[in-house]
Amino acid sequence: MVENHNYNPHQKWKFRVSGQKYNIPAKKQAVLSNEDTLKTSEIINIYINTKGALIPLLQTTNAHFNYLPEPVLKNISLNLKMPLSNVYGVATFYNAFSLVPKGKYVINICTGTACHVKGSFNLLSTLETTLGIKMGETTEDMLFTLLGVRCLGCCGIAPVMKINEDIHGFVDRKKSVELIEKIKSGITTSI
Repeated sequence: MVENHNYNPHQKWKFRVSGQKYNIPAKKQAVLSNEDTLKTSEIINIYINTKGALIPLLQTTNAHFNYLPEPVLKNISLNLKMPLSNVYGVATFYNAFSLVPKGKYVINICTGTACHVKGSFNLLSTLETTLGIKMGETTEDMLFTLLGVRCLGCCGIAPVMKINEDIHGFVDRKKSVELIEKIKSGITTSI
């Protein structure tokens, strides 16, 4: 964690997420378009005069970009007159925030006890092979991110796979590949 209580916007900052490796395509490195910069300003203006604005601001930004780009964190720091180290500290503390780009479809495989016993690691292995990525990585086309989660709270329909907000129960290897193929062909994954 970086301490910098007198934030200088011209100082170079480097961020890294320790303990995890990510496959981040070079084209998705943190460079904001003019449209994204305007959207960031709009989001900041919504919360700028709100007490306790940081977390809702990060939530809205994370929902828009599907992660928290470094330039946005710097902009939030400047506008809230808050040290970047504090913004970064909150962004890295909560699991709901991501500092790396995620795919359009975030696939969460439950690895809790019930799902583990019913074969969730077989699903994970199948999806890693099908997508050509490891857990915690994103495909080059930014379509899929594959994650493991401790429990989705759906033990009665284990093993469970969540794609964005859609829960899929009793998933076997075949069904997991079928779901990926449906997404690739443009068919919805809703139950």
